[in-house]
Amino acid sequence: MKPKNSTMLLLMLSLVSSAFPSGAAESGKATAKKWFPGHYVMLEPDTYTTNNKSYRVLKGADGKLFQGLFMYVTWGQIETNKGQFCWDKIDTLLNGLPPGKKIGFSLSWQGWGRVAQACPGDMIDKPIYDGGQRVRSSHQKVSGVRFATIHMPGTMERYLAFTKAFAARYDSDPRLAFVTTAEIPYEASLKVGQYNEATARSCMYRLAEMVKYFPQTPCGVLGAWWSFGGDDSVREKFARAMLEAGGGFGFPDLDGTMKGGHYNSHFRPQVLANAGRWPCWMGVEWQDLMPERAGARFPDDQIVSANLTKTHFIWWIAANRRKDGGHDFDNEVLPYLRAHPHAGITTNHPSAKTKS
Repeated sequence: MKPKNSTMLLLMLSLVSSAFPSGAAESGKATAKKWFPGHYVMLEPDTYTTNNKSYRVLKGADGKLFQGLFMYVTWGQIETNKGQFCWDKIDTLLNGLPPGKKIGFSLSWQGWGRVAQACPGDMIDKPIYDGGQRVRSSHQKVSGVRFATIHMPGTMERYLAFTKAFAARYDSDPRLAFVTTAEIPYEASLKVGQYNEATARSCMYRLAEMVKYFPQTPCGVLGAWWSFGGDDSVREKFARAMLEAGGGFGFPDLDGTMKGGHYNSHFRPQVLANAGRWPCWMGVEWQDLMPERAGARFPDDQIVSANLTKTHFIWWIAANRRKDGGHDFDNEVLPYLRAHPHAGITTNHPSAKTKS
């Protein structure tokens, strides 16, 4: 039914706009973007069950501190062979959420846990995919941490097709909060087989194409490492490509002072320069940061980084303190968030308009 007058029309538009802040679409026009900034509990990678601590936290008394969950999804766990998808794994997680809670995913070409295979099975030993996947080092042959040879055009084409299929199924789902790529891999991981720097770099730029598949869901890249040489202008070009596509930029974790820790040093200037201007999101993970990397005052030092980068999404791993000195979820993270439930979170939706 049409509104009777212009005042009613403006009111309706205002309500729609406030409920769904706008982001940049492929055409450059504003489109509705879901927007659920806040703290998230991190599931262990590839945990396709609701019988775990992360879900118990979300369903318990402390669930009010969190918007939802975040998890790394290994590509080969969902697309087992070309065009064959195990959507039931994702559906289990979505259907198990408490009412009103959300979930975000990293669609990863790497296997972070003990997943033996990171890419679809039909890619293994195929020259077009440079064998399909590799381990980064000898100890990872034991741990099972493998990655798809994403620097190959054939592999990137397949990965983008996977993300497009994922978006076709879940982009409009109100329970999906945001989507990221995997981490940009470290150079020493890739310079094997048919690796070529120019080819690898052009493939990585194609990650910006993924953003258009998710017109309703904030989408971005995890930019921990830069693989393909070049100076800061090369990184600026990559960051700009994501920005202009309407995508966001995040990190697996940040050090406490943004002075260039192990993970954040490669894109630190670009993140600080564009803080608050990403059309979709900025997100970070603080899972088990060691004091020598993160700063002694946990999580206060991390909140400093979040405020500098105008972070929208933070995901915290639910594991307790590790032997290597990681911080404790139960005895440090939860008490802090109870006292500071919105600490480090910027809720303003970034403008779709950016400087040239």
